[in-house]
Amino acid sequence: MLDLINLKEGYQKLINYMKEGDYPYSSSYIQSVEVEIKKILNTDVKFDSYEDYYLYRVSKNNSTKQYRFPFKSHITMIMNFDIHNEDPRGQICKHQLFE
Repeated sequence: MLDLINLKEGYQKLINYMKEGDYPYSSSYIQSVEVEIKKILNTDVKFDSYEDYYLYRVSKNNSTKQYRFPFKSHITMIMNFDIHNEDPRGQICKHQLFE
């Protein structure tokens, strides 16, 4: 089962980086990522991986191919932050390495 403790405790760091990092993201993009994080954290369905979560969401939304790319991008960013401790640029989050 996917362990979401790191995401739950640290997702605000990802959001802050997106707002204040070297290349700030648009407020609408940040909002959509934050909404997806909250959906991941609040779902009653348990998943073994972020890929399983993605497939579940796509099947539930009956989404078009056009919708799937940004959606997959959001989930990939969240997964990389949660599992690999990477910021959106793919760099290891130094502030978490030494905590």
